[in-house]
Amino acid sequence: MFLWIKSLRIWVLGASVGLLFSCTQKQSAVQRSFYNFDSLVTAQAGKLKGFELTKSVLIDTAGEQAQLIPDSTQWTNELELFRQLAEVNKASFRDAYVVNDLRDTNSNLTVREIKAQRDVPVSLVRLYYLHTPDDLRKVEATFVEENALYINTRKMMMELVRFNDTNLIHRYRVESVQKFMISDSVRFVIAGEVAM
Repeated sequence: MFLWIKSLRIWVLGASVGLLFSCTQKQSAVQRSFYNFDSLVTAQAGKLKGFELTKSVLIDTAGEQAQLIPDSTQWTNELELFRQLAEVNKASFRDAYVVNDLRDTNSNLTVREIKAQRDVPVSLVRLYYLHTPDDLRKVEATFVEENALYINTRKMMMELVRFNDTNLIHRYRVESVQKFMISDSVRFVIAGEVAM
């Protein structure tokens, strides 16, 4: 009987330590997630269904503009580039960033600046929010993609406005410069504005 009680104590102690360790790991992972860009894109794609979009595309000097009413799948495709900002949350990049909260000198917003201290795909994210990051009003980011054939640098911006008690994307813009190893650079700009 004594041996059984001793075994039970060891098992309970081991389970408690394991539970404590797993809770600590989960809490740490949650704390290190800077912003859920996947959820942002998914939520916006659903909310923007039925809104009219004016979209312009410029490649070097040639451009065109169109007006359309995307469904939620088309909105998801339209905003897919912003989902790439979720790279900041990868476990392998956790120690790469320094985070500062600042007041925006041009508005009443707070800016959470997430800035890389080493080479990572997302080198900078600025989240502009009113009271909490859940009340997001603007995102600015720089994304760099590099391989043996080219370097692609993207500057991304998304503005949200309050509309019927929810924040909706009003404007977005992606400016990209692709520098190919064997040819000249190509510049393109994608911009969208949602009619509210």
